[in-house]
Amino acid sequence: MNINTNNKNIIIFVSSAICLDIYSKFTYGNSEVCRTKFNYTRRFLQTKNTIKNLKFFFPSADIIILDCGVPKKEIKDYFNSIKQTEIVFLKDIDEASYIKNNEATQKGFCEANLTLAFLDFFKDRIKAADYLLKISGRYFINSIRENITFNNNNTIFTKMTYKWPFDDFSHLDIYPRQFNINNKLHYTLTSLYGVSTDIISLFETNMFNIRKFYEDSIYNVDFEVLFHYNMIHEQKNKVNHKLLDVWIEGITSAEGEYILY
Repeated sequence: MNINTNNKNIIIFVSSAICLDIYSKFTYGNSEVCRTKFNYTRRFLQTKNTIKNLKFFFPSADIIILDCGVPKKEIKDYFNSIKQTEIVFLKDIDEASYIKNNEATQKGFCEANLTLAFLDFFKDRIKAADYLLKISGRYFINSIRENITFNNNNTIFTKMTYKWPFDDFSHLDIYPRQFNINNKLHYTLTSLYGVSTDIISLFETNMFNIRKFYEDSIYNVDFEVLFHYNMIHEQKNKVNHKLLDVWIEGITSAEGEYILY
């Protein structure tokens, strides 16, 4: 099994937070968790492994890391020395967003906020590309389960979506009824996803909607639930949805758990 990019121009956005305060907290559901279980050295190594992996599967892609942690020269020098790879720090390009991310207590808000900063700062390069892929800096592709070909416009690419009986979660007071889709709670994995750039404006608008939900709502809804609702469910008659049938491997930041899915 392989990935056929059809000589398309692909930009891969890697989100990272290599040098981060390990004692700061996020709200996760109804509880608080540390933002990360890992120190600077471990997070630096995890991101290095992500880049090596992407170079193997997407050798011709441009890889851009947007890091929301503390800028460090060592990090910048290392990644910028790799061909078709660069790293920029949120603090350097949008200090207001950097402050918001550091003050935020909801992980999903930080994800949306960082993505919007990326879309804004690199908008000209994204428009010149055919596809934008997004991966988190602690994950990498383990294997391809079915051939993937990039030849679709008007398309969002995601991994699988979990569907659970909605009423199993209603008592937790986490999910408003608007996320009840055919009596199911839909949770689309966002460790890896992509979008054809002909619909990047629509994608950006929906990411704004996700961030606004966190700004306005009392609910601590998972980013993956909001992503499915805004990007897939609400756009089902406007855009195509294609499965990226790959195994993703990595370690969760807050829990420090190894996962393969």
